[in-house]
Amino acid sequence: MKYILLVGDANVGKTTAINRVFKWLNTNGYNVLDNVPLPRGDFRALIEKEGTKVVVNSASDNFALIVDLQKFHPNEYDVLISSCRTNEDAMKLYDDFYEIIVEKTDEKNVIEIPMAKINNHPRCAASCATLRSDYNAKIVALTEYVFKAFVEQNVNP
Repeated sequence: MKYILLVGDANVGKTTAINRVFKWLNTNGYNVLDNVPLPRGDFRALIEKEGTKVVVNSASDNFALIVDLQKFHPNEYDVLISSCRTNEDAMKLYDDFYEIIVEKTDEKNVIEIPMAKINNHPRCAASCATLRSDYNAKIVALTEYVFKAFVEQNVNP
């Protein structure tokens, strides 16, 4: 099992990035086998291409969602792409995520992509919005690169 985790505080763009990665996978031949919409625009999906099954998960904001993720097609997938909260209040969730989902996998099978918040400043609201959009696009491109190398080419980037 391989794990690609987009980690960061609340409202840094993890769900937006995961939605974009999911769309990228769809346009690159991954077929949706199961897709479960979740509250607040989140989702959980099982996709497949040439025998490689991937779960894409945008919701792990509370313990119940993490437990539900564990029950979503257990032992049926090769790769998990998921969000994971890491702010101070959610560090228990981060630990729970690793304990329940990642379990005792070898560290080389887990790649975390850290995300940070870009705050608005009154003097640069428009440029901050552009910066946030560019930043999210770069996170998506990085995730796509990691997926290609880590999963499709079996290289640890």
